[in-house]
Amino acid sequence: MCAAHCKQSQNNWKAGAGSVNISAQAQNKDGAAQLPHPQYNAAKIDYDYMILTIEGSWTFDEYVAPIKIVSPSESELPNNHPCQSSGYGYSQHIGGNPGVIASTLQWMDINCITTEECKKVWRLQTLTSRQQCASTDGVTSCMGDSGGPLTTEEEGEQRLLGNVSWGHNKCSVNGYPSAYSRNADPVINAWIKENAQLNY
Repeated sequence: MCAAHCKQSQNNWKAGAGSVNISAQAQNKDGAAQLPHPQYNAAKIDYDYMILTIEGSWTFDEYVAPIKIVSPSESELPNNHPCQSSGYGYSQHIGGNPGVIASTLQWMDINCITTEECKKVWRLQTLTSRQQCASTDGVTSCMGDSGGPLTTEEEGEQRLLGNVSWGHNKCSVNGYPSAYSRNADPVINAWIKENAQLNY
């Protein structure tokens, strides 16, 4: 899973797995296909979902393993529900602007919040059952993290709740929730399962 706004104009992307070092992946695969959601709206940043398919398949071991998506649900997670995200995007500010791209995978604990709470800050943004906001002072997703995972615990294991979608244009770490796609939306959950080659 990825974000539709990450779609490449040519299908010449690659995927790596098995290392926190971006340039030293244990397994590397060519990209086979990109499937953005047919209702993706770039202006509203809505339906920001994309299924990526690789050539061949991963070899699962102690460093490479699949993750399940969360179960479909009409109800939201409560405020301050523990979630996690990770990525290789900007990890430091220089002069108030994002300025250092990470070469080692960065991860953070971040609290998922309700749409109502998120709208207190982002009044004009599209926020529906297809978005999941998260906010914790001191951490945020940033440019370069787009499409990366947002996970939460379900039935005793980490599951994929969504993917990095949008946030503050300077990646402010305090007071500005970041927004992720939300895989728990029942219609979206069904679309993912119909179109992805899930191994469970």
